[in-house]
Amino acid sequence: MENIGTNEEMLRLNINTIRTDFFAGGCGYCKDKNTNLRKYTSYKNYLNIKKISVNILQDMVIKGWARCGNCIYKTNYEKTCCKLYQPRVNINNFKISKEQKKIMKRFRKYLSGEYENNKLMNKEKEIEKKEKEIIKDEIQDKLYIKMNEFIKSNYLFDILNKYIYNKDEINEIYDKIKYSKIRKNNNKKANFDYSCDLIFIIKNVLMYLRKKNGINIINKNEPNNINDESKKFINNVYSLFIKYFQEENFILSFNEQSGHINFIMNNKVDSIKDNVNNNIINKINEIKENIPKITEEKIYNKEKQEKKEIPKEKYIFDYFKEIVPEPEIYLPLKHTYTIELTDKIQLKENDERFLLYRKYQLRVHKDFVTVDSYNNFIGASPLEKKRIELPKDLKLKTNHPELYPEFYGTYNLIHRIDGKIIAVTCWDILPNYLESMYCYYDPDYSFLDLGVVTAIREIEYMKSFQELIDKSFIYYTMGEMSHSVQKLRYKGNYFPTEIMDHYTGIYVLLTDEVKKIIGDNKCHHLVQNKPSLFMYFTDEEINYYLWSIIIDVFGDKISFDNFLNLYFEDQKNKNILLSVLKRLLEIIDIESFSKISLYYEPN
Repeated sequence: MENIGTNEEMLRLNINTIRTDFFAGGCGYCKDKNTNLRKYTSYKNYLNIKKISVNILQDMVIKGWARCGNCIYKTNYEKTCCKLYQPRVNINNFKISKEQKKIMKRFRKYLSGEYENNKLMNKEKEIEKKEKEIIKDEIQDKLYIKMNEFIKSNYLFDILNKYIYNKDEINEIYDKIKYSKIRKNNNKKANFDYSCDLIFIIKNVLMYLRKKNGINIINKNEPNNINDESKKFINNVYSLFIKYFQEENFILSFNEQSGHINFIMNNKVDSIKDNVNNNIINKINEIKENIPKITEEKIYNKEKQEKKEIPKEKYIFDYFKEIVPEPEIYLPLKHTYTIELTDKIQLKENDERFLLYRKYQLRVHKDFVTVDSYNNFIGASPLEKKRIELPKDLKLKTNHPELYPEFYGTYNLIHRIDGKIIAVTCWDILPNYLESMYCYYDPDYSFLDLGVVTAIREIEYMKSFQELIDKSFIYYTMGEMSHSVQKLRYKGNYFPTEIMDHYTGIYVLLTDEVKKIIGDNKCHHLVQNKPSLFMYFTDEEINYYLWSIIIDVFGDKISFDNFLNLYFEDQKNKNILLSVLKRLLEIIDIESFSKISLYYEPN
């Protein structure tokens, strides 16, 4: 039975976890120039949520919080290296840009087949080249998955455990080798196709560990047995690696000096590639032969359309509020585009959405993911469902009532072309907000700029929701953005974007002038002469709010004072908990703090 929220607005927290949920982590947007690893300079306030109402979450989103799985978090603006802002777009004022309009027209042309025909007639060689690159990418992805399987296998652990006796040093090696990569060779003079840096990383970490222990393995004055032992260890890892890849029919060579493993495609694999490429060429020729010849009789101008009464064939559902005007000429659809809204966000290993997500992460981010990591990241939600007041005549107003949910909550919008999933967006539908938390798509369709297409579709969806259900559904947000981080700038491309001033909580328009101010990645007061968003309390006020807390301990209601005496005998732990709750009181505000339901559940 579904857990539908009641009228009681609350945020339910485990008091045993919030003591450690305020911490510094690795920044995913900037890296150390020397090590190419993440800097640990990203400070966030994390709350591990068991359940939260849609109204409380919306209040926190307005104040700069974001959600990821069962956690909601807020970046510490002053401490964190990359200055992130909470953007939003009022869709009532939204104006599509020229570039966005161009992308949407291209999407329409693709569905009608016009885009494909032009590509085949004018850029056959370019298409053939791209198709060959896709094959190479698939081989690279396959090698990458296999390498990660090897890293996680008992084979590697056993050999590390045999030669390295310190558990911390083994863990240190594992911390570094998870950044191993399979690189494609673009240098035509080199005699290999792909290169793996796994043993290169292990070799460097081994050198570092030996130096840390006072032994320099590359120093020739040291006893030979130390160098011999290291070489034997590396060669054993390489032998295991070859054995693990044996079934793939690749030839591997090892450069002992650099520590890189090279993959050379053998004749068998090359012949497979040639067969696939020949199939692609035949397919292109076949499509070319079937391209319809455009004659004057098939061009539908206004006069002929009126005389023959040819029906207009729209390229999307009739419920969309069109932002890009329809063309005067309506070509028959070659591809069918559909969307589906679902609240089934927990996925299994063989789910089509997860397979697409894994393909996207491998191809776009070079990251190997599991179904557990997916479900923890975007497949979990503490958001309680709250009923939406749908109009009784909804089915009369739209042919697709299934796209308008009965409850506020967490959903996936699934985009399909010809029945195949090409993109998925993960939403929180709140009373006044659509929070688009994540979007992943099929890299094979990257030429359609699906990130932009799905965002425009979301704004169109909100407009239709407004028109049919609730006019107060006006704010669209895509999570944190930054004008100083290249990969996050696109979130400010939907005009008019507003960003929140971290010091006052007031939203200001993201103009060119504001972009220049925040582009230097420093702390800025965007609104002057306004009271601070954060409230600082006297000891008397803190005592009043904290000591009035009631905690649920295995079903029994216990006062905060008695709880500390019973479960926190150590004064140091008491002080930590009091400090965290004080900070929580400041960054949430009194109104939201008073609605928190605290419970105790041991780890």
